[in-house]
Amino acid sequence: MSGILRRLEIEGGPLVLDGLDGTTYELLFPPGWTVEAEPGSRVTVRGRLEPDTKTTTMAGPVLRVSALARPR
Repeated sequence: MSGILRRLEIEGGPLVLDGLDGTTYELLFPPGWTVEAEPGSRVTVRGRLEPDTKTTTMAGPVLRVSALARPR
């Protein structure tokens, strides 16, 4: 899934992906994960949607990230 990485200005500033499909996905990363892309970067994210996972920010569907890369 590709889109633009963005940091929300609520609840601790979670990272979201503004997907090319028009959906905003809340990104959940593995413990200790370091994101090496700045907000505003175009990225490709691999992971799985977790429709039953709820968060305090409720920014959109939750995507549990397994890989994140910036296109070359």
